Amino acid sequence: MVRISYLPAIFLFFATLLSGSFAHAQWTDVGPGMVINPDSPRNFFSISPVGEEGLWAAPVHPTFQDVRELARTSDGGNTWDILTLPETDGNHLPVRIEAVSDAEAWVLALRYPSPGRAKLFHTTDSGQTWTDVPGPFNEQGKGVQNVHFFNALEGIVFGSPRTGSPSVDMIKIFRTADGGDTWQELFDPQVPAPIQGDSYFLLSGNDTYAAVSDTLWFVTTENNIYRTPDRGASWQRFPVDLPGSSTVAGLASVAFRDALQGMIVSFQPQQAAVTVNGGSSWTQISAPESPTARCVQYIPGTEGTYVVTDGYEGNSQEIAITFDHGQTWESWEGNPGMNCVAFTSLTSGWGGANVNASSGGIFRWEADLGTILNVKEEPELEAVIFPNPARDQIQVKTTGRVFTDVRAEIFNLSGSKVEEQHTAGYGEFITVDIHNLPQGMYILVLTSGAEVINAKFVKTD
Repeated sequence: MVRISYLPAIFLFFATLLSGSFAHAQWTDVGPGMVINPDSPRNFFSISPVGEEGLWAAPVHPTFQDVRELARTSDGGNTWDILTLPETDGNHLPVRIEAVSDAEAWVLALRYPSPGRAKLFHTTDSGQTWTDVPGPFNEQGKGVQNVHFFNALEGIVFGSPRTGSPSVDMIKIFRTADGGDTWQELFDPQVPAPIQGDSYFLLSGNDTYAAVSDTLWFVTTENNIYRTPDRGASWQRFPVDLPGSSTVAGLASVAFRDALQGMIVSFQPQQAAVTVNGGSSWTQISAPESPTARCVQYIPGTEGTYVVTDGYEGNSQEIAITFDHGQTWESWEGNPGMNCVAFTSLTSGWGGANVNASSGGIFRWEADLGTILNVKEEPELEAVIFPNPARDQIQVKTTGRVFTDVRAEIFNLSGSKVEEQHTAGYGEFITVDIHNLPQGMYILVLTSGAEVINAKFVKTD
């Protein structure tokens, strides 16, 4: 079922943002109260929410020194547990924390001074004890940066060693089907043959991959996106035409709303693209002017709301937000400088920042983002668009309204009109011909008299 709104024009979906100072007031510092020596600073680099009230958080040292402290809350940040990873040989940089529940979590740590290796830790008792998980990723030249579990048994660790040698720094994926007891390195044909120099770069511990149910995507430095539809058992690789610069190559971040609709970003130059077919092909859209597009994240439970932040740098107090799959962007200023964010809905989110004398390093968002941003629509009418996706034509069935002499305009996601036709309504049904359109996502605008209907649909071949 699709919600259809009666609006004066397609680009008036949303009103202007409120002032930056008002937005800043919605973030509350709930940091865990770590006692940090000035000579040993911490930046919260990766956070993982559990429901609305729980959070696991992993800090790093800005110069890659040993870090073994973690933080965990189950009551919205009112109280915290400070946890400690076990001591092993080498320094540790916990770059990804993956919460399964209040009691279970995984931590993927890079090992220094040998970045070509990784360490994986696992807890099932809320972080009181940890298991140092053995696996081939412990070996030099097989390091990875990320961990994700699809269920209690099936999970993956993936990334690249980042040793500086192109012949070594290629994508590597390891999979378990028994809860991490054993791990298998995947090779061609399970994974496409690696490309020399095509590697994985962490700009934030939260946004370098996206997962929806059994499907996961991640991006690479050579403008490729990897996708698994079956919990890591098999993989596909798709090129993306968003070239980087000579100093910052590749894609920075990816986010997906569902198995089909997603967004990627890159920077230097600032770029963005969307997909409606699960990442097989991409359509470039206008990227927000700022902040630097290092990280993009979809806000769960929304139609097409994404936020872009600057990621690991943690300096910008600006967040860019779109409510319409990147068709239009708004600036939201005056926020804390955060290294990573994780929204769980329009009314709940978390941010990881620097730990210092004035900040505990964890911020919580507790407001209705839609209200704060003055997102207003006229009263809505439930309607059905079918079929959707469609190949030749779509029908719009309204409830309680009868339209005649309808002008149908179709826009792509860049805002360009690609089709206009006139059609007659038949009772509560309006039929629109789309057979001439290329494959992709579009916005349909139906105008009859003073009333306008806006709706999205997908055209297939």
